[in-house]
Order: sequence, then C-alpha cells, then structure tokens
Amino acid sequence: MANTCPRCGGRAKKHENGWKCENCGYIFHDETTGENYYKPMKKTDSKEVLVAMRDSNLSDYRPIANFEHGAHYPEIEMHVRDNDAIEDSLKSLEKSGALISEIWDNLVVCPVCESHKLFIQLRCPNCGSGKLRKKSMIQHMSCGHYDFEEEFVKGDKLVCPKCGKLLKALGVDYRRLGYAYKCYNCGANTPTPTIKYVCINGHEFHNDEFGLKELRLYKLNPKKKLMIEELLFNVKPLIDTFTIHGLYVEAPAKLYSSSGIQFEFPFAVWSNENDRKVGKPPIIVVEILISDKPIGVESIFILRAGSMDLGIKNVVILAVPDLDETARALASSYGMHILKAGSLDMLEKKIKDFLENFLNSLKGSN
Repeated sequence: MANTCPRCGGRAKKHENGWKCENCGYIFHDETTGENYYKPMKKTDSKEVLVAMRDSNLSDYRPIANFEHGAHYPEIEMHVRDNDAIEDSLKSLEKSGALISEIWDNLVVCPVCESHKLFIQLRCPNCGSGKLRKKSMIQHMSCGHYDFEEEFVKGDKLVCPKCGKLLKALGVDYRRLGYAYKCYNCGANTPTPTIKYVCINGHEFHNDEFGLKELRLYKLNPKKKLMIEELLFNVKPLIDTFTIHGLYVEAPAKLYSSSGIQFEFPFAVWSNENDRKVGKPPIIVVEILISDKPIGVESIFILRAGSMDLGIKNVVILAVPDLDETARALASSYGMHILKAGSLDMLEKKIKDFLENFLNSLKGSN
C-alpha cells in the first residue's frame, strides 16, 4: 500500500503511525483522516518551476519536441537553472495536485530504454537487406505500363519500354506515381519497405514494437491556488530572526527519535551548533500546517509523539487557516504554541512577533 508525499509528491509507504516518503524521508499522517494539509516546498527544482508558472501570464505550458531533451517547455526554461529537471518537476507537481495536465503530443521511443533519440533504417521486405535505393516511378498512360523512371530514359528522351512510344508531355502521355524502392541484393521492388528503428543505445525494433511517450500540456490547478502559494511559503525571513541573535538553525531539520523514527520540521533551533552536534534536542521546533479547512487532531497526535520522543519542550504550530476546535484544545493541553492566520501574509507578521517574544524570554531566563 502506498501514498503520495504532500511535501515533494514522492512515493510514500506506511510507517509506524503515519506514512514515510521514500524520496525526502518526510513522515506524515494517514490520508484517510481527510486532513489535506501541505508543506512548504523544499525541492529547489520543483519550486523554481512552480514560481515560473505562477508568475507568468500564460494559461498553459505546451511541450515542444526536441531531439536533445525529448520535450521542452521554453516558457519555463528561461526562468530555471536546471532545464534537465523540468519534466520530472512537472510530474512531481502534478502528483502533489498543484498542476493538472492533458495529452498534447507524442514521441516514438525505444521499447527497451525509452530513449527518443532514434535512427530510422529501411529494409527490403523480401530479403531484409538494407541495400535499397529510392527511385521515381512513372506510368505510360496509353498502354498502362509503369516502372522506374530510369527504365524509360533513352538518351535525352522518355520512351515506353513496353510499347516503344515516345512520352512527350507530363499529364498527357505519362504521369508520376511517386517513389518506390529497389533492392540491390535480391532485385525486388517495393513501394513500402520495412521500417527498422535503432535507438542511440543500439536497441533495434520495428513499427509494431515501439513505445509511445506522451508529451503533456500543464496548467496550474485553478482549485489549488491557495495550495500553490502555501507550497512556495518562504521560511528564510523566520530563520533570520534566530540567526541574527547567534542561534543555530537547520531548515529543514531531520531529527531521529530514540526509537529510530525520523521526523522532519520546516526548521529547528539550537542555542549553538555544538548542541546540535552532540545530540541535544532543539530549544524550539516550528511545524507549518496549511490546509483549505481547519486541521484536525491527527496532526497534533503525530507532532506530540515526535516531540516527546525527541525531548523537545517548545513546539510552535503555524496553522493556516486554523486548527479545528478539538485539535486546538489538544495542542494547548500539550503546551504547544499555536499561531493561526487566514493567509500566509498575515501569518508571517504573527510569527515574527512571537519569535521575538520567545527570544526575549530566553534572554530573561539567562
């Protein structure tokens, strides 16, 4: 049984009291509770792609076939540093729900390695030889005889090899039939040679064997506008509030409990770097829970279990829009600090005010 990580869109498997992402290691709640909350995006490539799409005025982003990359998105490429990561980032963002897509075009790819870098070779359908030449075909309209044009050439004239009449005017005496292929191995003539594909890695296959790669058009999901802003939430100004006071901050912070479970927080703070190195618990951790509806108790239970196991005394929950009544009461009973706001802009000021007060309290206790 698997799930999708709400942080990076990666594959997640059941783990202890929640789910664990195989890509970023993030542990989160069971989706069956219905708590659809999101995390600020940590994957730089995906974040750059999402910013580029959000800040442009385009309604959609269409792929263009390209031999080097297979498909490329020029409107996005001009805004990101690693163009090779764009397609994977778009797929990840679609999994997260931030984007929607539809089939726009396709590429023939190797059925073995899925490479789109292919060479096409023609083979004689009679003997399989590649000794073919493509030649023009004509037909004498009077007697109906047709053959390669070179068979009609007599000096500087065209003469029907069957009836011997001179062919003077195209469309009156003769007509062109297109092209056919002559095999110089077995002598066979054919209008439809066998097509063989060879990919850049040396795999060979035929028309009935190739793979077909979808080239997809992407759009920002209009139902997830809030989510997109939430995924792009910038924690750096909050981190700076601590670092300017000489405290040590990790963002994101991956912490391991005594039972070996990994928990990841948007950021955690220690008095100094040495405390972090020797394994002391952080003096404060910040968890960001963002949803399109009030967040329930499942998130609080998981956060409580982790903070107790890690020995963390100060836990700050940044909630957009809010915790539901039961979750708020539970978090308060655990001594967690709850900051809520209707939007991220409103939340940022509240966070800064709280952190300043928290720092002042630390100074007063020293």
